[in-house]
Amino acid sequence: MFARIRESLALRIKQIQGVDDVQLRKLPATSAYLIAPVLRALASLYQTRESTRQFLYRAGIFSAHSLPAPVISVGNLTSASGKTPFVQHLAKHYWQFHGIPSLIIQLGEGKVDEAIMMENDFEGTPITVVDTANPADIKEVLIEHPSLRLVLLDNGLQHLPLMRDLDIVTLNAYSPLGNNHLRPRGSLREAPRPALGRADAVVMHHVDIAGPERVKHSMRLIEPLVPNHTLRVQTVMMPTMLRFIVPVKRTLDMSDSSDLGGLIGLSTLEDSAVVFLTGVGSPQTVEEHAKKLGALHVEGCGCHEDHHYFTSEEVHDAVDRVKALMRNPSYSHVCIMLTEKDFWRQRHFWSSVFIRYSDEIWDGGDQDLKKTKWGAYILRSELQLKSHDGRFSSESAMWSAMLRLATDHFRGRRSSSLEEARTDSVVIVGAGVAGLNCAVHLTRQGIPVTVIESSDGVGGRVRTDVVDGFLLDRGFQIFLTSYPEARRALDYDALDLRPFYAGALVRYQGAFHVVADPFRHLFDGLGSLTNPIGSPIDKLRVGVYRTATLLTSVEDTLKAPETTIMECLKEQGFSDSIIDRFFRPFLGGIFFDRNLQTTSRLFNFVMRMLATGQNCLPSAGIGAVSDQLAGRLSADSIMLNTSVTSIDTSGNDHVTVSLDNGSSITAGAVVVATDAPQAQRILGAKLDAAPSTTKDPVGTCCLYFAADKAPRKGNYLYLDGDNKGGIVNNCCVPSEVSPSYAPAGKSLISVSVIGTKDDLTDAELERRVRSELEDWFGKDTVASWDHLKTYRIPFAQPNQTPPTDLFKPLQLENRVYIAGDHRMTATLDGALWSGRRVAEMIAQK
Repeated sequence: MFARIRESLALRIKQIQGVDDVQLRKLPATSAYLIAPVLRALASLYQTRESTRQFLYRAGIFSAHSLPAPVISVGNLTSASGKTPFVQHLAKHYWQFHGIPSLIIQLGEGKVDEAIMMENDFEGTPITVVDTANPADIKEVLIEHPSLRLVLLDNGLQHLPLMRDLDIVTLNAYSPLGNNHLRPRGSLREAPRPALGRADAVVMHHVDIAGPERVKHSMRLIEPLVPNHTLRVQTVMMPTMLRFIVPVKRTLDMSDSSDLGGLIGLSTLEDSAVVFLTGVGSPQTVEEHAKKLGALHVEGCGCHEDHHYFTSEEVHDAVDRVKALMRNPSYSHVCIMLTEKDFWRQRHFWSSVFIRYSDEIWDGGDQDLKKTKWGAYILRSELQLKSHDGRFSSESAMWSAMLRLATDHFRGRRSSSLEEARTDSVVIVGAGVAGLNCAVHLTRQGIPVTVIESSDGVGGRVRTDVVDGFLLDRGFQIFLTSYPEARRALDYDALDLRPFYAGALVRYQGAFHVVADPFRHLFDGLGSLTNPIGSPIDKLRVGVYRTATLLTSVEDTLKAPETTIMECLKEQGFSDSIIDRFFRPFLGGIFFDRNLQTTSRLFNFVMRMLATGQNCLPSAGIGAVSDQLAGRLSADSIMLNTSVTSIDTSGNDHVTVSLDNGSSITAGAVVVATDAPQAQRILGAKLDAAPSTTKDPVGTCCLYFAADKAPRKGNYLYLDGDNKGGIVNNCCVPSEVSPSYAPAGKSLISVSVIGTKDDLTDAELERRVRSELEDWFGKDTVASWDHLKTYRIPFAQPNQTPPTDLFKPLQLENRVYIAGDHRMTATLDGALWSGRRVAEMIAQK
């Protein structure tokens, strides 16, 4: 009797927790006017307790324990938010892509099922799962297993006794704030405003079940509560496979099976009837998945709390439903379905109970039942990302940034008042491609590194932003596949390089004229011989000169006697027409110098690269180059948003690097891998003996526009061959090169201007660019474009006018090194080369 009353009361409370105040009036009077007021009063007490507890921790009256590893907390406000699957997803990602095994802490009562499920999921990996909240026990595990370099708190949002470095809040997309009431009147574990206000990332889960309109409504609901810096992520649960629980003879897909837990395909559910036995936070979502997999009939068997332990009587009721449904000939078969969490919670119970019922069904003499197939299955699902935060070019880049953020915070609180002493390590200042490549090579040699970056991300100038679904490289940058150092350093397949047309469309006297590489586009090349972009003799000279660049080594090319590009072209007999109409805009776009005063050494080098490779864009943006290098480093080796104030070399066996947060790092060596102006600021007189160029750097502006379609189909580079003083040098449609640069149904226009045009405001610059491009593509076409962003890059490249030294010294003092494109060629390849060469010099010590 008492058990029935308790069960009835629990059901009434669950109904009340699922409705708002308006819907509450539709419930029975005892629920609306007797039970609900009591729950509301208890919720007020709960809120008072939670507010007081949070105040005591914030004020330092209660102290939180610090763990000896970065801590990422994943928590929720209501159940069925995908919290535990998200923890699993993070742990898998950081192990597979960063080589970092996690210690997963299961917090809260009644979570044994999830802990066992994850232990089974991570079997064979060093990822460890424990279900203790005792800080001393957690520290002991970390000490015993030093390879565990990251802690993931499952259900950590309200667990204040443990310090965390990153807070992630998961929400149910269908009802992110429940019924807007705290427990026990509602399902909220904490008031939304303070909880979301301290979130570093918000994950909207089950967006597929909620649907687009509901997701938009939920996002509008939480946006006022979420800080601007908070990452926004959307996820779904995707069924991946079925397992059967017992080998039931003569049932579908089980006739030849003899081992417990064999795999069967999801197509098994087509035309079936499914009876769910689930004790999960949101049984409706798993039921929806069964329907999407083709089940004709889906039902739950009772209303159960999360982490519910089933009884034999409840299973008997489910089997009775199976027997009833088996009499319907329209179903291919009937099955009882559990989730993984349900199975692991009572794994021994399920095996024994279903063996008994299988015998009952098949040996009971009911001939009608024997003609129908039935089964008992476990539905396995995995969390998948539906969309990542638009500030990142990829899911991997976002997870890496989150890990670096947590690691930076951990390092800050660990060493805010201490000096880290590692005389066997190397500090690298700057996370551009030179610094990253140096760090990668040192790490391969077993030398610990710390990369310090003043900005909010890696890559320096080699970065890509995401704006409204468009990939915007920070300045138009082409990747040359024949770069020798890039071939050594990068995985081209992973970059998914997409080529430009080998040539260009040159705008001259109101029309576009094709200039093509005849070795790759024979007919286009032959057809361009007679166009006005130079004479036929000029074009033959281009082929001859291109071939000549292949006759010497790259090193000899870069050490050869030099002149300016303009003088070199004149010496080779090129006419003014091809110089003005092709070489000025083409090489001007590469070296940001339409006057062609750059060293001929770089001209010969680039001509060699063009002859032996392709001009490409990585499908994820040029920032994918930096992301790939950073992905080879452990996240705790990169510190973002941190600047170096000074370098002290007075120690006999170490250098001391002081940071702007007041801390310092002691290491065996330091590599300054910033751009030239920052290197001069940091190193000062240490650079006097071997300075980088002091000439004014060259800059550029890059403007991006969104269009409904490309002004012209094709992966072309468009050049200004009129040479009449316009500011547009070149433009292209990156989405024609790689469709990933723009959302579906849209095109991305990239326009490059030489110089930063400081005399023009952004609005004036945009108007000038639009005005000039109207002559190229038509007034109506250009008017339809939406401006996305303008980048002004004052230090696009160091000045490379003669005289140049493209092999400047990379070691300044005994323990001080310098790397970057200002020490070699001002190219991506030069930056990569300098980083590797410095690493080799340090390793040889």
